[in-house]
Amino acid sequence: MSAKAKVKLTKERIRQFSTPPTGEATLWDTEVLGLGVRCLPSGVKSYIVSYRSGYGRSGTARRITLGKVESLRLEDAREAALEIRGAVLKGRDPVEERRLAQLEAKKPKLTLSTALERYSADQERRGVKDRKSVSSSLNLHLLGHVGDVPLHDVDRRSVVEAVTLLETKPRPDGGIGFPGAAKALRSNASTFLKWCADQGMISANPLQGYRAARKTREQRLQQPGRELRESELIAIWSATKSEEVNPAFGALLRVLILTGQRKTETARMRWEDLDLAEGLWRIPKSETKNGVAHEVPLPKAVVDAIQSAPRVVGDCPWVFSTNGKTPMSGWSKLTAKLRDALGAVFPDNSEIEHWTLHDLRRTFRSGLTRLGVNPEVAEIMLNHRPETLIAVYDREPRLGERREAAERWALHVSSILDPDAGKNVVQIGRADSAEEPAV
Repeated sequence: MSAKAKVKLTKERIRQFSTPPTGEATLWDTEVLGLGVRCLPSGVKSYIVSYRSGYGRSGTARRITLGKVESLRLEDAREAALEIRGAVLKGRDPVEERRLAQLEAKKPKLTLSTALERYSADQERRGVKDRKSVSSSLNLHLLGHVGDVPLHDVDRRSVVEAVTLLETKPRPDGGIGFPGAAKALRSNASTFLKWCADQGMISANPLQGYRAARKTREQRLQQPGRELRESELIAIWSATKSEEVNPAFGALLRVLILTGQRKTETARMRWEDLDLAEGLWRIPKSETKNGVAHEVPLPKAVVDAIQSAPRVVGDCPWVFSTNGKTPMSGWSKLTAKLRDALGAVFPDNSEIEHWTLHDLRRTFRSGLTRLGVNPEVAEIMLNHRPETLIAVYDREPRLGERREAAERWALHVSSILDPDAGKNVVQIGRADSAEEPAV
């Protein structure tokens, strides 16, 4: 039979087909154009598909081996040949596609951990302020949930599962969910995957358009957090000095109560930013949430609280540190110990409701209002930015007024903790309520 013979291939004809003395030969099928059986001098027979990429006879001749006749049925070979011919008619080149796929398969897979390392390095290069907290969120809650999978396997479903897990995870205090961590993960993961898409690591951001579920009417009506009562504030202050509570954390809590500053900014307080003689804490703009430098007046009670923090031996720049290397973190574990200490003050937990560290900031702000502090001054003390036009034209820091307000609040807290020491302090409870006044 000629080396270029064309017949209707059958199992029997393929079995009888053999290599001529001159070398290999091919038997072409008349049923499917381009399908053939090639027989090598060794006697090995394989199905092949021949075609031209490009236009007509000017195109490049291509050949694809489908498999050996012993492991591939004739019907399957014809079906595969038809698919290849169809791809060619659409302008594709299956041989080139296979070559590129093989090259891609040989490349080392870009995993999630590698992408996170590159993202962290890029954030550090650009001086992103919250890069450490962003990295912690993504590594702990995204990488920790899906594992070190290929980056393109990180899809919307896996991120949603990680966020949902945080929203429903039991807390050490007996509550359910970590809404702040879940919100941060949702935002951080979306920004990270968009960056990956911009860098060409993935074809598109799988979280495009991903938003939190719309709040119900009941959720919209609920006010976040609350103002602590005086009895609760006394209990928390007492618990900060308990042996169960880390002394650095206890000192930090007392500073939060007296200054109303953000917990993260306070945890990152550095000795070089303090002027204890002048009674001033200068927070650089690189450390503030809104990127605006902030000066915090420090009454003597606050200075005493700062100085009560254990000094770490060595070159640790942080005032509040549990390891001498990094600023304080690990709030869940620290607050769990605090709640254990609070249990000793209120054994049946009937006198203290659920509260958060941010409630100390709300209590501080509400207390300033009760003390009659000018609202603009009170907002400046929290480093809240005023309206745009005011921020542009009014640059007066009103430090003197803020010092006076800080002293009044510190004196009021002192009167709560020790009534005998604050007999001359005007009480600021609600005049229209017979209940115990909030702070």
